[in-house]
Amino acid sequence: MGKTPQQRRKLKGGRAKKKGLGRQAQKNIVPKKREQAAVASIANDIVGKVWDKTKTLKQNFNAVGLVMDPNARARKPGAIQEPASGSSVVAEIEKAVKNVKRNKRFAAAGEIEFVERLVAKHGTDCVAMARDMKINVYQLTPKQLQQKIKRVKGSLALVGEEL
Repeated sequence: MGKTPQQRRKLKGGRAKKKGLGRQAQKNIVPKKREQAAVASIANDIVGKVWDKTKTLKQNFNAVGLVMDPNARARKPGAIQEPASGSSVVAEIEKAVKNVKRNKRFAAAGEIEFVERLVAKHGTDCVAMARDMKINVYQLTPKQLQQKIKRVKGSLALVGEEL
């Protein structure tokens, strides 16, 4: 096998040159990067209404009534400035969060079958379920099994069945 062109250049002069963009192409790339960095949008409409693009991130957070770093108080007492009083933005955000509808999670058929076999054999004793290595092949802990049973019961309640 022969040597590649890069290997031949190394043998001739020491360091191989990397093939890249010419000067004209490099000049065209820089403005695009700057343009992309300058364009920023606020995804939340509630915060977007009161956001001031001339202020820094920290100043905007304080004006809105949010804390930028919740752990700062633990590191240094007095590091956090108190948020602006009378901020209705936080109340609007909390109201919007309360109105969010959560999706119901349905248990998979295999998960329902797994829980039904454990409940049929052990009833509500999750410690015994956790020790049953024939059915509990995933070696779930009693706490994990309680959560799984709760999820399956909730899923079956939505459908109108019982465990």
